[in-house]
Amino acid sequence: MSASLTTYLLDFRQPAQGGAPLAGLDWLPGAGLAEGRMLRHQPEHGYAVAEVSLSVFSGALPALDKHVFLLVQAGAVTVGGETIKTGETVVLPRGFAGPWAHAEGTRLVVISYVGEAPAAGAALAPVRPDVTAPLEPCGGPSAALLTTTAPSCAKRMSFEDSTEQFEIGVWGSTPYARRPNAFGHDELMFLLEGAVTITDPDGVAATYKAGEGFLIPRGTPCAWENTVPVKKVFVCFSEA
Repeated sequence: MSASLTTYLLDFRQPAQGGAPLAGLDWLPGAGLAEGRMLRHQPEHGYAVAEVSLSVFSGALPALDKHVFLLVQAGAVTVGGETIKTGETVVLPRGFAGPWAHAEGTRLVVISYVGEAPAAGAALAPVRPDVTAPLEPCGGPSAALLTTTAPSCAKRMSFEDSTEQFEIGVWGSTPYARRPNAFGHDELMFLLEGAVTITDPDGVAATYKAGEGFLIPRGTPCAWENTVPVKKVFVCFSEA
């Protein structure tokens, strides 16, 4: 099945074994791509998800023609004066240009989305999701799906494209469980606190803890259970 159509959870705890080989990747022109795998690719929407390993690089990036979200799996990158270490995330907004450097063997999960051109005068600096700021109460899962009492949920948005199709933020919840539900969007989740068990369409359960991440593609009917409070960085892409 092609990377653009897969409806199975993508586990980032190990380097990708599947997906389409990359002949090249244009999200960071010239930034020392060593090898990678395209995991989700929807060119009609300007959206892609990849895992990449990098060779050593130090230089300047030209203005990006898309938004780029980075999860550092190993190593570190320094971009626009910010150093993003293993287990940290950053968003480079469309139009950003500036210095970039990383060491040999740096490994990233990359999500890119074309979105819309920034407005005149828009801030084009790297955006790091604030994982320590207080979260604001928000709605939770549908009561019809719950197999436990309703949780208390909260979040804080970090970045949102003007199309409202590409959103990044921090979300937290008290314990709860729900039945399988087909996701209406792609969502990357990187656990900051706690643990969650996800059961895939084949009934295979996997438990993720703080420092681990995965992506649930649109249309995947996964069940969810967290027996302890959780907190995560999320990246959501919704088709128009």
